[in-house]
Amino acid sequence: MTNFLVPASFPGVSPPDIWKDMGSRGAVRGVVKFDNVRVPANYMIGDLGKGYLLASEFFDTNRAFIALKCIGAAQASVDEACSYAKKREVMGQPIAGYQAISFPLAEAQTLLEAGRLLCYKTLWLAD
Repeated sequence: MTNFLVPASFPGVSPPDIWKDMGSRGAVRGVVKFDNVRVPANYMIGDLGKGYLLASEFFDTNRAFIALKCIGAAQASVDEACSYAKKREVMGQPIAGYQAISFPLAEAQTLLEAGRLLCYKTLWLAD
């Protein structure tokens, strides 16, 4: 496998079709289509046949970015659950005051923080 930089202006390169999926505003995803595109050899990135090694370096850090996206979504869920627990009252007090509610929320927040810090350390080490 060999990597090439393919300018969008080359004949046969279609504009990206951006997916409109939830939660991906910060890192859009989509598809670029190639139809009989001819790329000169001087557009090669890295060495011939060493493309997978270059791509795998991207995959290593990309896993941390994907995990951070998931942590962000999970954090929003915990934030909403905490907000609801503070507002919802049972027997005259918010349910956030009950251990059966507050302990799982505290544990979820602790696990999210640990996961976030692990991702940060992964990216720091990669840098």
